[in-house]
Amino acid sequence: MKQILFILVAFSSICSYAQFFKKTSSGYEMYSDSAMTKRTGTDVYENCWSKMVFAKDSSFLFYEGRKNQRGYYAVKKNGKWGGIDATGKEVKAFTFDAPFEQRKSGHYLVFENLKDTLDQLKYKIGSTISRYDSTMNLDTSFYIMDDYKGTYLVSYNKIKFGLINADFKLLLPMKYESVTYKMLNFRFNPSGFLPLENELDKCGVVNYTGKIVIPFNYEWMNDYVWNDNFIFVQNGKKKGFVNTSNVIVVPLKYETCPMFLGPKNLVADENYTWFVNEKFEAISQKYQALEREGNVYFFKQNGKWGVADVDLKVIVPNVYSSIEYGPRLKANPDFKCYYAVKNGKYGLISLTNEIIVPFEYECLCGLSYYAPDAYYIEFKKAGSLYRFDYTGKLVEKVVGEGKACLCEMVPGQ
Repeated sequence: MKQILFILVAFSSICSYAQFFKKTSSGYEMYSDSAMTKRTGTDVYENCWSKMVFAKDSSFLFYEGRKNQRGYYAVKKNGKWGGIDATGKEVKAFTFDAPFEQRKSGHYLVFENLKDTLDQLKYKIGSTISRYDSTMNLDTSFYIMDDYKGTYLVSYNKIKFGLINADFKLLLPMKYESVTYKMLNFRFNPSGFLPLENELDKCGVVNYTGKIVIPFNYEWMNDYVWNDNFIFVQNGKKKGFVNTSNVIVVPLKYETCPMFLGPKNLVADENYTWFVNEKFEAISQKYQALEREGNVYFFKQNGKWGVADVDLKVIVPNVYSSIEYGPRLKANPDFKCYYAVKNGKYGLISLTNEIIVPFEYECLCGLSYYAPDAYYIEFKKAGSLYRFDYTGKLVEKVVGEGKACLCEMVPGQ
């Protein structure tokens, strides 16, 4: 989708001699303008070798014909492919079984085993580009994954890939692989950049001329260049971003960092966690810890824990050494509260920081996911156990150890 949107933006620069095809119920009609007001000829074609383009108002899509080096367009009619010029005149007989291009050398490039996606012929694993001489004798054939401005991403074996030009001159040796095994995004981006993995399992980026623009120094990176200015890279546990000029725009020091930047992204280094925007600019405070639980965040600042909503607005101030959800009630599963530690003492508070059980107790005892039927929570103080219901009412006091207490839970850890 991002590639399609780029075509839309770049469309205004398409030269005036381009021809466009409109898909109708009968087939493809050719026009000389993108507004589809100037029909070229009366023929209707079964298919066309073209690129998908969306109209500026996105109300319809059409297809920009791939102009051959010899100046004509490949179209399909009566089950065969041939060539027409910009006036719709047949200039190459309809004798080909697949889309083709003719070179000045007299060679033909034929593209076979394509897939039809949204009425557009595209490459897939197993698609081939074959070169034939002027008498249609096969010269050379490769598997092909993509093309860009006369450069082709090809392979002998569908595993190791390189780049060739339209005259089959080698631009990049066939020793590289897709960054990901399934090759779902293995193609050039709209600027002609292509991530690859070399024989040492290191990742880098080349452009369509075969030039290495980002050295193969990374253990992992985006398998497609979605953004020329922010390409995710990783070595070990350290993550960051580089651009296509090989400038490190975000240092590789982040332990938490998404591969794709959106309006709000959680990042973390060795010391802090915070949110950044798509330009990696901070849009929140920095936290020593930030853990999401449902529709709230437990956050830690200045060594103390609190609770904030999804917009990071503080609900419970960070004044606690520890804070966690209390047990659930079988009879009322919607009830929630927090048990917490303040000044070394345990207590119970509501979701809005109202005290349910004062912070007077030395230890939390017998905690499980569901509260017992006889009481809600149990604390220990001076050798006695104190059992409360969920409203904070004392239900029972027991002298002695009773059930095991969670005294190994050290406040502040």
